[in-house]
Amino acid sequence: MYTHKSVLSHEVLHNSYLPTGARVVDGTLGLGGHALNYLTANRTIGQYYGFDLDEKALLIAKERLVGYPCVHFIETNYSEAAKYLQNHGVNKVETIFLDLGVSSMQLDDSSRGFSFRFDADLNMRLDGNDIDTAKDYINNVSLQELTDVLFELGEESYAKRIAERIIEARQIKAIETTFELKDIIYKAYPAHKRFGRVHPATKTFQALRIAVNSELTSLIKALDELPELLVPGGRMLVITFHSLEDRIVKKRFKELIETGEYIPITKKPITPTDVELAENPRSRSSKLRIIERKND
Repeated sequence: MYTHKSVLSHEVLHNSYLPTGARVVDGTLGLGGHALNYLTANRTIGQYYGFDLDEKALLIAKERLVGYPCVHFIETNYSEAAKYLQNHGVNKVETIFLDLGVSSMQLDDSSRGFSFRFDADLNMRLDGNDIDTAKDYINNVSLQELTDVLFELGEESYAKRIAERIIEARQIKAIETTFELKDIIYKAYPAHKRFGRVHPATKTFQALRIAVNSELTSLIKALDELPELLVPGGRMLVITFHSLEDRIVKKRFKELIETGEYIPITKKPITPTDVELAENPRSRSSKLRIIERKND
């Protein structure tokens, strides 16, 4: 069975609010790694609501969590979690958890098109669907929008150059695979910048994935709606993996704190220990932020 090493798992457990019968919302269930940590460490959890878009990930999570009847497997985006829960009579929960990273399974699945390490169809859909894919987007988007997306979502310094090369290439032939796109990006980069620690295609692939899946829109919606479900003393924990996400979470948590209804648990985000970094290098960019709803 494919597994994914969950980041900051000890810190997540230690900072969650888990009284007897606790209701936990896991907005990004994935392969169930954090869920398994929660449920094995605390046998008194009452209900565990696991949301995920990826049907394949949910099937694996169901196998891993088969011995825990309190888990609800819900195939939908976490941005719809508050609405789903309220429609099912769940108006208050003790812990809300989001791990915003793309799973290793998705990155390492050559058929999904997330990674330029594999030659694959340009899909990049988190739900695995084959409509409105990265291929559809890259071959139809305007020059200005593509430039903006690469600059804003990828923080790519050479956004305009890359966008121009992509538009030029697709006029000759539709861009269909990860390797085709990687090659275009590589050639768009200045020659002296092509051999750094980070591959030239990294930021563009990140930007396209975020755009295709409306990831930041989903995050903003969830942060607007989910905190309202917390009971007094309840906590919301969010793990981010890049600065765009982290800025959004930091800003929203600050707004919630300024209402006087929530308090921060740590002044600065929690980051991986040296031990975790050595064991799981993919955790290096992760940050955990936590807020608590004040007691009445």
